[in-house]
Amino acid sequence: MRITTQNLRKSFGGTTVIAGVSLVVEEGEMFFLLGPSGCGKTTLLRMIAGFTESDSGEIFFDGQRVNGLPPEARQTPMVFQSYALWPHLSVFENVAYGLRVKKMPEREIRRRVGEALEATRMGDYAARAPNQLSGGQQQRVAISRALAVDPPALLFDEPLSNLDAKLRLEMRDELREIHRRRPFTAIYVTHDQEEAMTLATRIAVMERGTVRQVGSPREIYTKPGDRFVAEFMGAMNWISGVVSADGKVATPWGEAFPGYRHPSLKPGDPALLGFRPAALRLEGSAGEGWEFEMRVASAQYGGPTQRLRMRTADGLEIQWIESNPRQARAPGEAVRLAVAASDAVALPD
Repeated sequence: MRITTQNLRKSFGGTTVIAGVSLVVEEGEMFFLLGPSGCGKTTLLRMIAGFTESDSGEIFFDGQRVNGLPPEARQTPMVFQSYALWPHLSVFENVAYGLRVKKMPEREIRRRVGEALEATRMGDYAARAPNQLSGGQQQRVAISRALAVDPPALLFDEPLSNLDAKLRLEMRDELREIHRRRPFTAIYVTHDQEEAMTLATRIAVMERGTVRQVGSPREIYTKPGDRFVAEFMGAMNWISGVVSADGKVATPWGEAFPGYRHPSLKPGDPALLGFRPAALRLEGSAGEGWEFEMRVASAQYGGPTQRLRMRTADGLEIQWIESNPRQARAPGEAVRLAVAASDAVALPD
């Protein structure tokens, strides 16, 4: 199913929650709505599902306008973070519930439930009660229940947020495999950047009811459209500069040709040159980049990585994430670092 929204708007009590959102989700995509709490992503998902009516704008499923249709008529079941399983029903009966409501023949119900449980690797648990399952298993049952009705699209509202860190990682792999075995269009709400980066086909980054950028995980991370998107996807170091006539960016650390320069930047424009803390390397050639000596202001040793706050002689502070550190660094220690221009982005200041 191809899902399209055109200029959707929604307010609650005079507060604008969705401010003219237009999106196209292609058939078979795992499309993520990503943003901080309160940005409107769940409200947008509920409008697509039919649980919340928009104040204006239109929603289309495969070109057919669905505004005003109730949720059951839209055939887009939602998987919630709370699992929403019936505690008095077995796993089989939980998955079969929607099919029984549709009064399907018993033989067809058993076929569909069996296929749905097999897709989530829960076939051996059909007779168990929900309280006999782990959190991850309960979430797989909730996904099975949605798959059993053979929907053209599935909606996910932060389905992994109630799981512990280890289970979240396992369920990401499970979701990826389920989608591979049973391709369907999915719209998935989360505030977890790593979850979106590892699962999404494309991501829409939202803030205050608007979509700031849409793109693949790599595009969003390496070619952010603005400072908000760049920083929401991970920590950034910023240096002020000016775009040169040859397209490079002149900074107090020298001139460099960044790996990505925002298309709106023209020669003479002020620019922010940014790079990720993990892009910093120990001394060595940085190509068309920079090398500089800094001192450790503070250090947090974490085993596989070490997070450091570094300070230059002129007082500029940046963050450095040192991978596989061979020593725990101490405040005041001098370190010569380098960053390649190809690891930098230039955005409007």
